Amino acid sequence: MGSYHSTLYNPIQNPLSFYIGKCKETALPDPTSTPRQLSVYQQVSTKLNESFDPHATYWWQTSGRFLAGLLEDAGYTTSAQEKILTFFSRTITPFMGPARISAREPPQWRSFMTDDHYPIELSWDFPTGRSAPRIRFSIEPLSVSAGTSMDPYNTDARSAFLEALLRALPNTDLETFRHFERALIPRHAVSKEVLEEVQGHPSTIFYGFDLDNSEITTKAYFFPGLKAQQTNCTNPEVVARVIATAPQCSPNQLHALRTFNDFVREHDTAAPNTPLEIDMLAIDLVAPTSSRVKIYFRTRETSFSSVRQMMTLGQRLPALNLHRLRLFWDVLLNQAGVPDERHLPGSDTHRTAGLIYNVELRWGSAAPKVKIYIPVRHYADSDEVVLDAVHRYTGSASPDREIVEGAWGYADTMRREL
Repeated sequence: MGSYHSTLYNPIQNPLSFYIGKCKETALPDPTSTPRQLSVYQQVSTKLNESFDPHATYWWQTSGRFLAGLLEDAGYTTSAQEKILTFFSRTITPFMGPARISAREPPQWRSFMTDDHYPIELSWDFPTGRSAPRIRFSIEPLSVSAGTSMDPYNTDARSAFLEALLRALPNTDLETFRHFERALIPRHAVSKEVLEEVQGHPSTIFYGFDLDNSEITTKAYFFPGLKAQQTNCTNPEVVARVIATAPQCSPNQLHALRTFNDFVREHDTAAPNTPLEIDMLAIDLVAPTSSRVKIYFRTRETSFSSVRQMMTLGQRLPALNLHRLRLFWDVLLNQAGVPDERHLPGSDTHRTAGLIYNVELRWGSAAPKVKIYIPVRHYADSDEVVLDAVHRYTGSASPDREIVEGAWGYADTMRREL
């Protein structure tokens, strides 16, 4: 997804929260093209150390510049833009791996972060009840030598990146992180060939950053597949165990997890040939009692009937706002008048095809929250179709003027940058 995100999500509890980006073929901006003038970006650029290596310079001139444009267009204050861009330039770009001079060249490291294996995605979030959007990004830390004989399994960047992160964001809490790290990341190097065979990609950890005017907050993403293979367990079993044994978690705080586990067992028993694919889980790097846990699962079922089943966890949750989700589904994917039972046209065999869901758990919560991620890269016709869908849906369905104007601003931004 290069510099843009290739999915769109819509949570049932908040149907106007968009997480939108690259649909089809776009990659990072060309660093040799004529750039738009971004004053804060230029100010931060002049402060960079002259020893900035060519690889970090490339990432700064491409993804850094694009991030700067998003921050400016989303209305961040000048001081917040400077803080975020300084963090990105000094803490993030040194850990984005080798420069990608041509998108046509095979990548040195095939990151699972994006379909074209760039180690970064940026997103633009429009939650309801806010007067301004939020920009976010996620990365897979890479060394410059990742994927070569010098660092074949991308282990060199792991501890160095975490040290850099703690220097930049000293309030980051690692108690929950250390638990998940010990449980899910192999202590000894595992070949990327083994990881590819077990989980379909070589990545072991991602980091995500939510950017506000006042602070930067961090998430970490883990993959349960290798631990499941090593312990002869299923991915759902590994995920349930690591969550149940997390710091400051007790059995009476796991109601939401039990609801989700019951649904997974029911689904996989009824459809043993097409079980849910538990791909990933994420945590906030905050105090354990405040951290959320998110479980990401994929299904190759792409009918809206399946969407209804997943979003309600087999009718365990109320079907709030599903009619509005269906309206957006119709506009985005050209499905108006199509029966709920019919699957989307397009591939369901690609590693990132199908529909992805995010189940959010909090300690002590009575029920999980569910969001859907639609891989528009596989199912929408073009970037322009996605932008038009945002326009049309927000214009007809949103009572929130700020959301409508924000969606239009997003579309204008993307048309200018793509």
